[in-house]
Amino acid sequence: MFDGSSIAGWRGINESDMIMMPHDHTVVGVMPASFKFWDAQVYLPLIYGVPAAIENTRDFVDSTYRAASRVAARGGSLKEAWDAVRAACDQKFKDYVIYEHCLPFNVARAYDEARGIDTPRVWTADRDRQMWEALQG
Repeated sequence: MFDGSSIAGWRGINESDMIMMPHDHTVVGVMPASFKFWDAQVYLPLIYGVPAAIENTRDFVDSTYRAASRVAARGGSLKEAWDAVRAACDQKFKDYVIYEHCLPFNVARAYDEARGIDTPRVWTADRDRQMWEALQG
């Protein structure tokens, strides 16, 4: 069960204290007596974690798209978009657990959108190979 604990401090999920089944005894003494465990479970992440997560996601999407779209606007390559996005995003997001894994796909999608491809293209093994060749070339 997601309890929001992996949001605090932007820890990786493998470093969080997220649990499958909640331990309601851990909330006693932290919450007012009128606050039931499930109230805390539902409302505290909304109050403290979700707005920060949404803002962080917005920053990532905006930073990625802005950098890729500047390259696309001047007719630059996917590799140039990759380099521009890395310059814009690495310092802010490089410590996120799946940043390196997902970034090539995020850059490819942002670059496509910036070039007017509004519907995501089907991802195939051939497209995957072409993307990696472009990024490494």
